Amino acid sequence: MINKATDEELMELYKDGSMKAFEKLYGRHRAKVYGYLGKRVKNRFDRDEIHQNVFLKLHRSRHSYNSSFPFLPWLFTVCRNVMIDYMRAKEAKEGKLVQDDGIIDNFAAEEKEAPGINLLTPAIAKLNEDQREAIRMRYGEDFSFDDIAIKLDTSAPNARKIVSRAVKKLRGLLGHKGQL
Repeated sequence: MINKATDEELMELYKDGSMKAFEKLYGRHRAKVYGYLGKRVKNRFDRDEIHQNVFLKLHRSRHSYNSSFPFLPWLFTVCRNVMIDYMRAKEAKEGKLVQDDGIIDNFAAEEKEAPGINLLTPAIAKLNEDQREAIRMRYGEDFSFDDIAIKLDTSAPNARKIVSRAVKKLRGLLGHKGQL
């Protein structure tokens, strides 16, 4: 069953504790993630560290994954965020000015190299600024509602409402009837 399971099904199994499901996902996607990083991070040590951190983040965030979203764009969003965080931390540690120019390529180039990574970008662009930020923090960075509330300078219940309304709007924009 695991060999024929979709990525989304494997994530559901992994959320339930199946290490075989994780091993299958890792086997399917480790080279894609490494290739993606290889085009953006020239230093091999940094690339290896980021690669390891991507799958560590996947492990830590597995319970926040929603199987109504395609897995691969979610994985590459995790990958991109881990890469940016790592490079920013490295630059800060080295006393360099943090600039996204050398780290973040434009979305069109990423879409060619990792199809599906920007599946939600047009829909997310239609959300208001607080909703976009709340969705990014909740699903991209695995923030709690308390953390989102602090960043948005609001209460935790209001942060939950912002995320809920954003998800509802995305469902409508994407035509999903199930959970996002």
